[in-house]
Amino acid sequence: METDILNVDSYDFEYLREWRIKGETFDFSKFPQGDIIVVAPDTNSLNHLVVKFDMKFTPYVNYYTGDIEEDWSEEFIREWKGISVDKLGVDNLLDDFAVSGATISQEIGEDMVKKLISETPWNLLTKK
Repeated sequence: METDILNVDSYDFEYLREWRIKGETFDFSKFPQGDIIVVAPDTNSLNHLVVKFDMKFTPYVNYYTGDIEEDWSEEFIREWKGISVDKLGVDNLLDDFAVSGATISQEIGEDMVKKLISETPWNLLTKK
């Protein structure tokens, strides 16, 4: 999954050392997950990074046959807070305080289905 890229225990963040971080390593695992903000080039890329897709299995009893049957449902859960670069200029998010404020309503573990559906091109074109 794309969200595994953000797991500090399983992904190599070597490019960060060359860019901003002094020293050989930087241990993100000591930071609370809710204090880290993922920045991506656009909303689609951001959703691939911060939203985890999973299938949830729920068995149920078919009262007509007495059999236990399976019911699968899709889950889209926020694993990280994030913002896309294309929103920075549009929303005048010019400093880290503004970016933090823009992500304050995002909750780790929240169900993202309604938010993802509301951002589809069809919904954006048909809004009144």
